[in-house]
Amino acid sequence: MLTYCAGAWPGGDPNAIEVATSTLPTGVYNQALHWMAIAHAEAYDYIHSKSKNERKPIVGVAHHVSFTRPYGLFDVAAVALANSLTLFPYVDSICDKLDFIGINYYGQEVISGPGLKLVDNDEYSESGRGVYPDGLFRILIQFNERYKRLNIPFVITENGVSDETDLIRKPYILEHLLATYAAIIMVLS
Repeated sequence: MLTYCAGAWPGGDPNAIEVATSTLPTGVYNQALHWMAIAHAEAYDYIHSKSKNERKPIVGVAHHVSFTRPYGLFDVAAVALANSLTLFPYVDSICDKLDFIGINYYGQEVISGPGLKLVDNDEYSESGRGVYPDGLFRILIQFNERYKRLNIPFVITENGVSDETDLIRKPYILEHLLATYAAIIMVLS
């Protein structure tokens, strides 16, 4: 999507046809997910087949997620579409080939129309990520509800804030640890 639709990554100039068809079953987005899932499954099987130790290898995925919310009432459908494309489909496609699920969470994204919006009253990191610890809590609860049947651990593989002056780093870490703790308590109760 960031290559062919947004042109943000190398090799991609935005292409109207790619944008219009990217989320169709034969579109570039779903084709990329399909081949990533095949590659993951083959790597998982290969790694497990080559293990000669008593301890089995641990293979997982580090899945990047954001908590998305609509800017206004007319953006609710765009949030639903974004979540349907990014939150669970890839993990769903490989969930039988996972020994853990890693979650990379950096913050909240506010969707307005076809893009993202910076909201005046929200707090942001230097890289433009919305600081929203409750989003991590909500993501952990959603992932637990969806994948608890797998009986595999969740690992927060990435979380942090870009803050050259360290003004918000300590509160950010503390608030995100508290959000993680709250999710653990909720799941265990």
